[in-house]
Amino acid sequence: RVEVMFFHNHERCSSCLNMEKLTKEVVDTYFTQQVKDGKLVLLIIDIEDKNNTEVTDDYQVIWTSLYLNKWQNGTESRHNMTEFAFLNVDSSPDEFKEGIRKQIEELL
Repeated sequence: RVEVMFFHNHERCSSCLNMEKLTKEVVDTYFTQQVKDGKLVLLIIDIEDKNNTEVTDDYQVIWTSLYLNKWQNGTESRHNMTEFAFLNVDSSPDEFKEGIRKQIEELL
């Protein structure tokens, strides 16, 4: 299975809001069947919510972050897409969406 994990704070800038919006758009547009089949899951995680402390500590996130992860045979392979996301989300939203889509396809 593949996990798309978007971490955010309570207060968000326009880039952070766009990142969540465009990530959801990619998942909803290209991977509806994989979500239904349980092969892909989108997780939106508020890092300031105390219920998420374990996962935020594990990923060591302290601000907006985007990870694409593959789970296979009980082993997780993490792909930190945060730098790519911030470089493209506002200046090249189509490139952002295409890069996220391609990475998810590779992981599936």
